[in-house]
Amino acid sequence: QPADQIVFDNSPFFVLLKNGQIERLMLEDFVPPSIDPITSVDSKDIVYSPQLNLSAGKLPLVVYFHGGGFIFSTAFSHGYHNHLNSLASKAKVIAISVEFRRAPEDPHSNGLLPMQMGKGNEYWLNSYVDFDKVFLMGDRAEANIAHHMGMRHGLEKLEGVKIEGMTLFYPYFWGKKPIVGETTDANERAKIEKLWQISRPNTSGSDDPLINPVVEYSKLPSLGCNRLMVVLPAKDILKHRGRYYADQKFEESGWKGEAEVYEIKRVDHGFYLANACHY
Repeated sequence: QPADQIVFDNSPFFVLLKNGQIERLMLEDFVPPSIDPITSVDSKDIVYSPQLNLSAGKLPLVVYFHGGGFIFSTAFSHGYHNHLNSLASKAKVIAISVEFRRAPEDPHSNGLLPMQMGKGNEYWLNSYVDFDKVFLMGDRAEANIAHHMGMRHGLEKLEGVKIEGMTLFYPYFWGKKPIVGETTDANERAKIEKLWQISRPNTSGSDDPLINPVVEYSKLPSLGCNRLMVVLPAKDILKHRGRYYADQKFEESGWKGEAEVYEIKRVDHGFYLANACHY
């Protein structure tokens, strides 16, 4: 695109044009359902609808929200497809990789889908899933979705499911005021905040609870699971916010569960997608 048509260039991830269109540049390829020859994991596509309830089975279930800043990437991309194959193979779980509507065409909150599980007509889920052992996972911005789904479960007691735990890979948490260790560089902070504004045009700002969940501190004890893990790449600019969320705020809040932070040295965010087959 001509430079004068570009409003915000976030290459190699996406470009925002003056006409409001998004050119998504990364993790947009499509992998059809298949048997992976390396992990022997079989995959299939299903359409999720709140009106269709799903039933219990035998294996733990991982509900995974793929990253992409709310704006780009897809659950069907090779990177995330291979990542979920590897996860299912190593952890011996059934994994659902959620494909959701993306910003800016659909704001961030639209990704917070109703979550109902019980009897339904999906054979794999009916036959193999234990809905008393559900784990929420997400990376980067979509780790925020996993967090808010966990909070909804704690506050609303979603029907037919027990969430055992939650794993957030380098969540996209932020705030107006820098915390200890966090960058104070005005340009870096402005870029992070601009990404948030693009994904949610009507946001109240960097202290919107959807990006800064600790502003709703009084609600944190209601998180609807007993175990929380936050995985942080050592080179990630947002790692301090993830540690603050898990190590400090949840511990102070009175939440009765167990929180753990796992920091991985010498890597940046997205590190496992480049070698998604097979960590």
